[in-house]
Amino acid sequence: MKKKSKEEKKPQATGAGSEPTLSISMTLRHRKILHYIRFRPRKKAVKNSTLVKLTGYHEREVRELVRELVMIYQQPIGSSTSEGYWWISNPTDAAEIYDRLRGRAMKILQRAAAIRGIGMDQVVQQLELDLK
Repeated sequence: MKKKSKEEKKPQATGAGSEPTLSISMTLRHRKILHYIRFRPRKKAVKNSTLVKLTGYHEREVRELVRELVMIYQQPIGSSTSEGYWWISNPTDAAEIYDRLRGRAMKILQRAAAIRGIGMDQVVQQLELDLK
């Protein structure tokens, strides 16, 4: 992966807004990815491999940039391995994505608990401590 210039350093959180907007602090790399996803309906989702071809970025970098667009810049981007990335434009899509991500997280935590030989109640206690 290329070394990041001063402009390309990891962005700082800009705070949640009710309306997703382009942040002034958003890097050119983030803007480039967002350009191909913004307002794209689910039926026309763009695959990671397509974004790699369009941007020249590595597939891991594309995934990381999308993650940052959602987590730092609060952009409503949905994703699935089979469909690709799209703009979440309705509550039904948002609820479906939430449920799917929550389900995946639970399966991962159950697997971690099994590997450690502990119960889910202990995992939940640890999560509560981690979040404080």
